[in-house]
Amino acid sequence: MEQIGRYQILGELGRGAMGVVFRALDPSIGREVAIKTIRLGEFTNADQRAQQRERLFREARSAGILSHPNIITIYDMAEEEDTAYIAMEYVAGLSLEQLLDRKQPLPPEQVFSILRQTGAGLDYAHTKGIVHRDIKPANIILDESGVAKIADFGIAKISAADQLTQTGLIVGTPNYMSPEQVQGKSVSGFADQYSLTVLAYELLTGDKPFVAEQITTLVYQIACELPPPAHRLNPTIGPRIESVLQRGLLKTPEMRYPNCAAMVDALEAGCAATPGWRSLARGGSPDLPTMVELPKQQTPAARTLPPPRVREDPDAKKSRALPVLATLILVGALLGAAYYFRQPAAFFPAPEPTPTAAVETTKPADPVPAAATPPAETPSTTPPARENATPTRPPDNTPIEVPIRTQPSGATAMLDGQAGTTCTTPCVLTPPAGDHTLTLSLPGFRTTTRSIKVTDPMTDLPVFTITQTSGILMLQTDPSGATVTVDNQRWPSATPTQLTLPAGKHKLSVEKGDLKTTQEVEIRDGDLKSLSIPLTQP
Repeated sequence: MEQIGRYQILGELGRGAMGVVFRALDPSIGREVAIKTIRLGEFTNADQRAQQRERLFREARSAGILSHPNIITIYDMAEEEDTAYIAMEYVAGLSLEQLLDRKQPLPPEQVFSILRQTGAGLDYAHTKGIVHRDIKPANIILDESGVAKIADFGIAKISAADQLTQTGLIVGTPNYMSPEQVQGKSVSGFADQYSLTVLAYELLTGDKPFVAEQITTLVYQIACELPPPAHRLNPTIGPRIESVLQRGLLKTPEMRYPNCAAMVDALEAGCAATPGWRSLARGGSPDLPTMVELPKQQTPAARTLPPPRVREDPDAKKSRALPVLATLILVGALLGAAYYFRQPAAFFPAPEPTPTAAVETTKPADPVPAAATPPAETPSTTPPARENATPTRPPDNTPIEVPIRTQPSGATAMLDGQAGTTCTTPCVLTPPAGDHTLTLSLPGFRTTTRSIKVTDPMTDLPVFTITQTSGILMLQTDPSGATVTVDNQRWPSATPTQLTLPAGKHKLSVEKGDLKTTQEVEIRDGDLKSLSIPLTQP
């Protein structure tokens, strides 16, 4: 049987430009692992060989200090002859890339499960000072139970001193890269959030926001152009969803959401407020390679990139605009003269002269017979008398019945912040026509505010979904593999695991064999906390 180090090779999982990934067995503990290799012997240049070895081992150092249920665990790294390798957690399942290649839209619950888990793993890595910098569908693995795990921290950045990025070299998958990354600027967790938003954009529309055949064109689009509105690709996407995607794709990193979890929460709330939305299957746009080298004369800065399209000569526009402008000036002068001299007949000939009384507005006059009225007088520039103007109809303040429904029901609905206009859902409010603010509150759930437009006749408003207050607990035990019970209910996965729990106090029990520990944990809304529990004899 073929072997790498002490690991027995069981099969091949995939191939890349730099090496092969194998499924292997660690005979010392009987555990299946994934072995990622790089064939260093293929690099004849000693500097290149040393650089690729460092890049591979940096992956292990980066991911090795991360312990999170949504990040693939690193076990070991070594070098044997001309092959460097990393032994890591083997995940039996499919990559998101393989799932999208099935050309079938993902159900909403799966879309948000993937985004939420990936965002949680990234936020955790960011708290450790690590930026992934290559978030893409191929680097998100889904196991058989639906748990998403982030792979390939090989180009992650621990500190500026540890960067190996060369001038003119873009590291990462261009379609998912942030503007600051394609320009060679320093990156932070906001760059991973941008990539995650591109992923969300693709899951909802079936395509990526920026796609081009030429790398220079693609880089220019990412750095300089606004992303196309998602509703052009998927008409079921409403303004709330659109605004979340556009914010996550802003060029300025600090103007995006505070973290990945905040972006996913906002997107989920936007979808909940958009009845009838649905995701689309992948459109088949080709991905560009993970590493691409720009031409020598190019630099990553956006200001030096060539524009992707030829723009029209502005002088040509001016030359066509001059005749139009001259015509408008001439017509304006003629109309002004006609008004000044009160001689409309000179410019609009009539069959018969117009009586002087016909144009006087200072006193009542007998109605002018229809036959005596010049047919061309319709566009007369004589201003109408103010006293004869039709008064504006006052707004109708008649109350309109508006049914309010929530999921779950029992929420307090308040209109425009006025305590006297409340009811408990499902219920009916009676505001006048116009724009209003609806506030929904329910103990244990996040207070939700929605803008509504009341019209006459009134159409039914959607059912408003309010989100339960919750937090994330990343639980580990020593030893691992312990069963978890929360509030006397068995958790589906063993430790290490990620628990999304309602805000409040919970009774937590972990057990493995004869070892068991029970303790109370408090979760606040929006929490992202880690807990490590040593198992002891009861």
